[in-house]
Amino acid sequence: MKQYLLFIIICVSRIFADLIHPHDGSELSYIHVLFEWDADVDATEYTFQLSESENFSSPLVEFITTQLYYIEEEKIEWESAYYWRVCPIPGECLNPYNFSTGSTLSDATSIIHDESQYASGLTICSTFEDSYTIVIDHEGKEIWNSGGQNIIFYNYSPNGQLFGAQYIAENLDGNYLPGVEFSFNDSIIWEEPNTEFVHHEFIQLPWGNYMGIAQKEELGPIPLHDLTSLYQSVGYIADGETNEFPWRGDQIIEWDNETKEIVWSWSAFDNYSMEDFDSLLWNSPTYNHGFFEWTHLNALFFDETDSSIYISSRHLSRITKIDYSSRNIIWNMGHEMASGEVDFGHDLGFSYQHSLDILDNGNIVFLDNGNRSYLYLDTYTTLSRALEIAITQQEEQYDANIVWDYVLPADLYGYASGNVQKLDNNNYLITTVANNGTSLEVTSDHEIIWEANYNSPLIYRAQRIPGLYKEYYTMEVYPGDTDNNGIVDEYDILPIGVYFLQEGNSRQNTQFSWGNMYAQQWDVVPATFADANGDGIVNGRDVIGIGINWGNTHEIEGLDFTINLSEEDLTPEQINSFLSIYNSLEGNSTPIIEMKRVIGELLNINIPSTISLYQNYPNPLNPKTTISFELDESRFITITIYNLLGQEVIKLADNKFYEEGFHSVVFAGDELASGTYIYQLNTMGHIINKQMIILK
Repeated sequence: MKQYLLFIIICVSRIFADLIHPHDGSELSYIHVLFEWDADVDATEYTFQLSESENFSSPLVEFITTQLYYIEEEKIEWESAYYWRVCPIPGECLNPYNFSTGSTLSDATSIIHDESQYASGLTICSTFEDSYTIVIDHEGKEIWNSGGQNIIFYNYSPNGQLFGAQYIAENLDGNYLPGVEFSFNDSIIWEEPNTEFVHHEFIQLPWGNYMGIAQKEELGPIPLHDLTSLYQSVGYIADGETNEFPWRGDQIIEWDNETKEIVWSWSAFDNYSMEDFDSLLWNSPTYNHGFFEWTHLNALFFDETDSSIYISSRHLSRITKIDYSSRNIIWNMGHEMASGEVDFGHDLGFSYQHSLDILDNGNIVFLDNGNRSYLYLDTYTTLSRALEIAITQQEEQYDANIVWDYVLPADLYGYASGNVQKLDNNNYLITTVANNGTSLEVTSDHEIIWEANYNSPLIYRAQRIPGLYKEYYTMEVYPGDTDNNGIVDEYDILPIGVYFLQEGNSRQNTQFSWGNMYAQQWDVVPATFADANGDGIVNGRDVIGIGINWGNTHEIEGLDFTINLSEEDLTPEQINSFLSIYNSLEGNSTPIIEMKRVIGELLNINIPSTISLYQNYPNPLNPKTTISFELDESRFITITIYNLLGQEVIKLADNKFYEEGFHSVVFAGDELASGTYIYQLNTMGHIINKQMIILK
């Protein structure tokens, strides 16, 4: 009987150790692949293997890791077949899975003019012509596409969310572009109800609801112009006053994320004067189409700092700021029109602009398509510009000035679509429909660093993103490689802390950091603190901690303190205690908040608090675990658990108020299947994700 029970226990301990992703027999529409597997309760580490043959005689990739995932970004190609498996140590290899990769959708190319100044990451781009989205690397190689999903990318949020529309050909006579949130694993996370024709922009608000631009029509007058007699000949009064002809305007709609009911709206007809319109659009196409394309909103941005909405009206050559709570217009900026309701910016000369991005300093970045530049800027031809504009206010008066611009050459004039993104290194990514879709990365000094051609007409937007797997790394530049040369060396300024690095990916799961330690002041090479297992390589098997070389000065600079550590400041016992605290983090035996307190006592300093989400403990969990977090001030927070498809599983806290300090919540995963999940802390748009494992 005892032997039988032992056999059962062994079986149960192994039964949930299995491969997760990519699924067996799946066809992938990407070649940067995330591999995931279940934990084996007896294993201390795992051998990962990727091969082109089922017998794994000559693996393409083989290494040992303590992680439950691996991201391969170099060895996998399109239209190819592969096998992969994991071998727990100790234990036997799991049965292998196979997968294949599909075909590329584009013929994109790129030119690198100065790789040292290229803003790191990948570039995502969409086209209306063939209704697809692609992601390319800096060499122009396509590494992901939307496959048969017909997804058109609109924007990528700082939290790593993807928004756009799904083209539905059978709905061409109706609402054929419903707004969606989607993911890189070919799944649509949320779709608006498609009761209105939503176009150009779709976002999620900080409290979880979604917002988009939708068409709206009302009758308006036919102004007196060259074609007035033509309208009168078919029965219209056409006196410039009688509301008798369809004007197509726009409205902004907010949907409840659960019920999909409209909970907030704003209409151009209620807030813009019909005295304002582009008279050149009263032309033959307008007569033939049977409606006047009035406002044509094409971008919106929600600003959390003051709960305001920025919108771009292409056909009014106007950008408007709206107060969300009152729905009142705060200001209109752009081309002066008959109503006199445009407050400032008349001399900026932009026209038919696309995209909007509000920077942390309040500046506005967008693409001036320039369709009316020959009128507004008195140019000999139409020219497009990338613009960064600063808004200033004195009492209730606003003004604007151009702080940076880049005039695209005449052959890159973009009559429609396009966008501008200011990158982390202060370069600008400028995208235009010209030459079958072109992106330029330009420095603030107007030097072209990189350019891409997508070889597809009607390119909509492009944006630089950190990678396909946002949940596994931060958006910020890897804190160790401060000179961005791709190497952690003695010339880097290294934040104090413990980090887990994924091999081949330099931005991975920052666990804890505070202050800065200047590596160039150390007389030790980085391997002393970075190469934890001493194999000479900083990779996924290393736990990076602090190294202090006794007898030398090491400067630590924090948010509000500066201190030198030397033989006179600390005793050897204090330094040993200092290091042992950090070493304990790997096993989760010491909560981070306690480490900060002890370190503060050792150094006699007050370490600044932060918003932190800590690794759940125990992990893997069965059946309960504790999730802890620390707040720098009293806040409303939401804690949500997602599966790896990005689908919400459960909310542990829903906009709940917590005081400043350290808090914990207990989660029981009784009703969830074994596997890997993501738990997320969201407080006023500040989002932190971490991974947990459930074993049963």
